[in-house]
Amino acid sequence: MSDNISSIKQVPAELWMYMFELMDSPKDLSNVLRTCRSFHNYAIRALHRSIIWKQPAASAHNLPFWGDDTEVLLNNVQSLDLHVSSLPDRAPGNFVDVGGWATIEYYKVLQEWATPTLYGALMKRLTSFTRLHTLRLQDLFFTDTLFDALHMLPGLRTLHIQNCFFPRRQDVTARDHSTLPITSLTLVHIRRQVLRGGRRGEDENNMFVEMDEDISYALDIASAHNLRTLRVDSTADVFALVYRKRDHGAYSFKIPESLTHLYVMRKRAVRNIIQPLYHSEQLFPVAAYSVMERCPTLQTISLGYPLPKHHSFPKRDSIPNLSQCEGGLDTIAALASGRPLRALSILRSDAPTEGILETLGRLGQEHPNLRMLKVHCKNWDIEILEAITQLFPRLQKLSLTYDEPHPGRPWEQDTIVSFGPHYLHRLEHLHTVEIFDTPDDLTVKHPSFLYDDTFDSIDEELRNLVIPWNRYCKSLRQVQLHAGYVMRRGYEGAPWSMHKAHEIQETSDFEY
Repeated sequence: MSDNISSIKQVPAELWMYMFELMDSPKDLSNVLRTCRSFHNYAIRALHRSIIWKQPAASAHNLPFWGDDTEVLLNNVQSLDLHVSSLPDRAPGNFVDVGGWATIEYYKVLQEWATPTLYGALMKRLTSFTRLHTLRLQDLFFTDTLFDALHMLPGLRTLHIQNCFFPRRQDVTARDHSTLPITSLTLVHIRRQVLRGGRRGEDENNMFVEMDEDISYALDIASAHNLRTLRVDSTADVFALVYRKRDHGAYSFKIPESLTHLYVMRKRAVRNIIQPLYHSEQLFPVAAYSVMERCPTLQTISLGYPLPKHHSFPKRDSIPNLSQCEGGLDTIAALASGRPLRALSILRSDAPTEGILETLGRLGQEHPNLRMLKVHCKNWDIEILEAITQLFPRLQKLSLTYDEPHPGRPWEQDTIVSFGPHYLHRLEHLHTVEIFDTPDDLTVKHPSFLYDDTFDSIDEELRNLVIPWNRYCKSLRQVQLHAGYVMRRGYEGAPWSMHKAHEIQETSDFEY
């Protein structure tokens, strides 16, 4: 043991800390720092670069760790997930009308609320993380104090706001959110406070509820002048409430000059959470089309909605720098023409194989040098894979997914084995391939085998399936044949390592 400790001390502390910084698993880091005092001192900084404050009790327990003399640790914090808030006085959390319409269920985003004292301490500690890069806010009530904290984080670049309530406008200090330093913003499932509700007349079924729709002051976070990436759904229509304003009967537009990547997403259903249709959602995303046409800096567009009929979007000379596009077949057809596309993602389509092949054929004629292609089909058809490998020979990443099949498999082991030598060998630059079915609820499972339960593990079974690929697909570095498992290798001829996947991305990250 003494020899091992001596060997550890011979390695410079800076090198150990650098190696621990490269570890991305908190569980592994936690195991490392328990091995010896030296590793504890080296790894503690890396372990606390990402913090999660999800429950008030756990957050209160974590606060004393920071103390007053931990400047090195404070400067090392890079990301924070915050799910803790206090219950504002104006939030009618205990409101239940005579008809039984209980708004306490609507506000049930947390099981526990922080006291004002604890919440104040958390906000004070948050502002001390001056090098915080990523902040994820979820399942909480915004407060004026939290808005203030956002403006006290000079290193903040990524802000994610999900399933949150904003306070009434009169309870918040007016601020210029365009000065925020963020470059990436996500606003999804933004909820509204209940102003009043009840029953009309004597009819127990004639219930009403009035929501606070005045949240444009909060959505103004999207006006941050350095914003490059924006993700929103219908609950946060920044296009109609922030970027486009009506002035004397005419529209004026004020869009961040650096906006480059735009994701217009569908609102996801959340289990056990009431999701009323807010007034501002009814016309979403109509305003987004006029905003996109006036944003020449856009390089990425992901549109989760079909284009409206009888709409001229996009104008021929608009969005001239678009290189990455995601949407349904109609969206892809409209945006692909005359633009320098390098990556395409076709969202789920009910079109028959013939319709998909026809679209791919037109795309192949105009964009044969695509680097990335992602296609989600209703049903599996080998003709689609064959067409892709013939039309787009310079692909570096290919994703071909389809709806989860009914009883019976769309292909067997021999079919998978043939993918490499029969089709993928045509793509000499291909480094990533994903071919698998996706469950309806997007829940990822991890079965113990796919086809043959005689293998010792599913790792061995999957590696065996791609043995013939190794000869014909030398550039491959990542393969996914099931939603729950990903195989990776570092170089040609290296053994495949198995990794569990835990989620299915609904939109493409365009990393290729």
